Amino acid sequence: MDIKDYFTYWDWAVLFGYLLLTTWVGHLMRGKQGTIRDFFLGGRSLPWPAVTGSMIATEISGVTFIGVPATLFALNGDFTYLQWAIGSIGARFLVAFFFVRAYYEKEIYSPYDFIGQRLGAFGKQLTTFLFIIGGILGQSVRVMVAALPLMIVTGIEFHWCILIIGIFAIAWTLMGGMQTVIWTDVMQFFLFLFGGGLALFWIVNSLPGGWGEMMEIGGQFDRTTFFNFEFGWGPEFHFTFWVAVIAVPFQNLAMFGVDQLNAQRMFCCKDEASAKKALIFSSFGQIITLMMLFVGLALFAYYHNQGGWTAAEAAIVKPGEVMVGSVPIPGTGDAVFPMWIVTNLPVGIR
Repeated sequence: MDIKDYFTYWDWAVLFGYLLLTTWVGHLMRGKQGTIRDFFLGGRSLPWPAVTGSMIATEISGVTFIGVPATLFALNGDFTYLQWAIGSIGARFLVAFFFVRAYYEKEIYSPYDFIGQRLGAFGKQLTTFLFIIGGILGQSVRVMVAALPLMIVTGIEFHWCILIIGIFAIAWTLMGGMQTVIWTDVMQFFLFLFGGGLALFWIVNSLPGGWGEMMEIGGQFDRTTFFNFEFGWGPEFHFTFWVAVIAVPFQNLAMFGVDQLNAQRMFCCKDEASAKKALIFSSFGQIITLMMLFVGLALFAYYHNQGGWTAAEAAIVKPGEVMVGSVPIPGTGDAVFPMWIVTNLPVGIR
């Protein structure tokens, strides 16, 4: 049985029903779009909890939902990725108490407006150009990762999956500017929370020993490490405490303070105090990251108990030569979670 054969007409109905529902909600919540201020700033009338949800959904995206479980599932994977939350949360507080005040002093539509006021037209043009290049690269990865599960579960060719996602994203943006973007993001936030929580519960419940068995298998293969205080160079030292407290704060100062993708959301709050709260409370998005790491651990324990993959699963996952216990570890684990969703969850839930 091919993987895509698991995806029934009922699953298709749920998928397109959700897309249409999101489009309809975005249309209802678009507000008036009479001026450029309405389009780009939402009239500065959006409640800060909605902006917080939008920020979390933007930060999480399909990359976290698919890629974080894969990170733990991969060879030598563990919980050390969560250390980056230290630098990320610290940077949010710095942006909230130093950047936001400067941005709200004047009516600006982007951080590059502010840079232009302080450093002149060339500074604004240069930073805008760098954002466009970085945005194209970053959003390309996000769309690619989102298209991967769609390809797996439906059998549609990869480039068509990218086109489908792109059409809906562009339509939501053109429909109502930042109002629509933020309210559809809020729906995505609850979908991430519900989907990740349901998957974790389902996998753990399928293990004979439940949560205890998952942690036991994780400990047996050194996958429950949370902190790494080692020094060194190379890919194996990406997720260390020192990277988290030295490098990640700079990365996140740029992400939340200068990158239009996140800063645009802050500008939609009615005042400085609301923008600060939206940014600081977005730190709770790290809970979803932790949840998705546990999903990766649960998947590892599940397939360890199963003794590996079925033939259909192996065709999708493409395991390599490396074995961890009874599980053949793939070169990339990005397909593992979507594959489990399609082959294990009931019709409609998928």
